Amino acid sequence: MVIDKRKRKTSKRKVLCEELILRGFLSCPECGKNLTGSASKGRSKKYHYYHCHPGCNFRVRADEVNHQFVEFLKKLKANEPYTTLVGMIQDNFKTASDRKNEAERVQKASMVEKFSDKMVNAHDLFVKGDIDYDDYLLIQSNCKRQIKTCVEEVKQLAILSKKGSSQEIFCVLNKLYDFYTEASLDVKRELISYMLPEKAILLKEGFDEMVNEPTRIVFNIKSSNPKHDDQDNESGSFQVMDEKYLVFIENYFMEKKMVQPTNLKNIVVFLKKITLLIIRG
Repeated sequence: MVIDKRKRKTSKRKVLCEELILRGFLSCPECGKNLTGSASKGRSKKYHYYHCHPGCNFRVRADEVNHQFVEFLKKLKANEPYTTLVGMIQDNFKTASDRKNEAERVQKASMVEKFSDKMVNAHDLFVKGDIDYDDYLLIQSNCKRQIKTCVEEVKQLAILSKKGSSQEIFCVLNKLYDFYTEASLDVKRELISYMLPEKAILLKEGFDEMVNEPTRIVFNIKSSNPKHDDQDNESGSFQVMDEKYLVFIENYFMEKKMVQPTNLKNIVVFLKKITLLIIRG
């Protein structure tokens, strides 16, 4: 048998870092290609840049762009009827979660009863002499451990059921900056992916001109060049049960005699994603 000693080439996976958190979301304003990012060593410290690929010389300090995004989040305030709609979405998520938690709680309670019966049966068998003392102790120990685990899981389910309220979601929706700064790197990037179009060209005018249509509408962001072709929150993930959210928005604008936004389905999907992200934390 011949052993191939040549080293297999493996692609290096880029490690995400806070300094380049927007890498992968931005496009070059000069050539349109996706921007990448890297660190450059200065005299006393490293400086991170978002930059284009060979053949294009565009680059910009990453800390400046990151700061622009954070400042953008600070000023966001959601409009009606979207704050109320988020409360409805959250209540539905919570109801579904409560149902699941209750089913799990019943299952755990049944398991506790089962292991308790097993302990009683083991005691009866030991008294009758059908099992020896070592087997009896082993059964008792295993059952106690399983019961303890089930009880702890029931406690955790109770904590999850009490977590969050509509008011808390409203507050976070209007304070995305606070949520963002406290979130993990993965959660931050997930939030960014919901707010930016697939290819967000890095513009000197800032993120007001870069975010997708649902973000602009929900937070009433005035743009000098609004786009209406965003496909990020695609209607393919729109479910039949979401029709009631759609009806709620339509009725709101009808009652207020206001012109309703286009692509309402995308807005509903966007709010569902944001709400679930906030609930998960």
